[in-house]
Amino acid sequence: MQLTNPVLQYSADPSAYENSHQLYTNMIKILGEEYVVQKQDILTKKIYKKADSTEYLQKKYDEHFSGREYTVLTTFLVITRKSKRNFYTYDLKNSVEFEQNIGKLEDLFKRNNLAPKILNANEINLYVMRFLSMNFKDDVSLDNILIGDKELKMGDLSVRSISLVNIDVIDLPEKVSTHIEFNGFPLDTMEFLYNVPNYQTIVYNQVIYIPNQIATLRKLEQKKKRHSGIPDPANIMCVEDINQLLIDVARENQMVVKVHYNILIC
Repeated sequence: MQLTNPVLQYSADPSAYENSHQLYTNMIKILGEEYVVQKQDILTKKIYKKADSTEYLQKKYDEHFSGREYTVLTTFLVITRKSKRNFYTYDLKNSVEFEQNIGKLEDLFKRNNLAPKILNANEINLYVMRFLSMNFKDDVSLDNILIGDKELKMGDLSVRSISLVNIDVIDLPEKVSTHIEFNGFPLDTMEFLYNVPNYQTIVYNQVIYIPNQIATLRKLEQKKKRHSGIPDPANIMCVEDINQLLIDVARENQMVVKVHYNILIC
């Protein structure tokens, strides 16, 4: 599904970021358990080409910006329902429920001016080809891929993945704001991506998996008991974190999810 970002970059309206965040929270609750949601924001460098216009002001505008480099933001939402047994299992009931949930999401996004477009089979294949070539602006052609220790080589291009969460270090904040402020001006938390130099394509990748809630909470309870059996500082901190999570789930009706964030730079 292709979406349009409803938040203007320099709107000076912090509520727009909060509403957008709440929109995706509602999306998670509509889908429910065993769904994987992958949001990909793609930044691409393009050259502005003037259009043939008869209006004087539009013509001068096009001439002024013709040949200049600019950034295009495209957002895709990939929604998958996990199979309970194999990688792929067809079930008529689940298939109908999946289509109904996608319809609900489409209505939700339309009401919030995201202009959703569900891709057909040819458009999905083209999207996959563009992703494999990291080319979102020209005609697609795949090249040989050379695997290095830190990056992939695709012809003259280099592609590197940067994970935004280090699972080996416990330094995550308890809460993350929907936006940051610079001199009192609201900005997106990933606004710095627009200022990255010398790139062709950047993909900001966010993945959320919604596991079975009862089974996940049961595993957390078992993990808490194991940690509490060995009273050292690290285990005590783990017990406190699990207790806080269980309280938030019970009191605020929140869901436990598994997440991954990374940036692909080409």
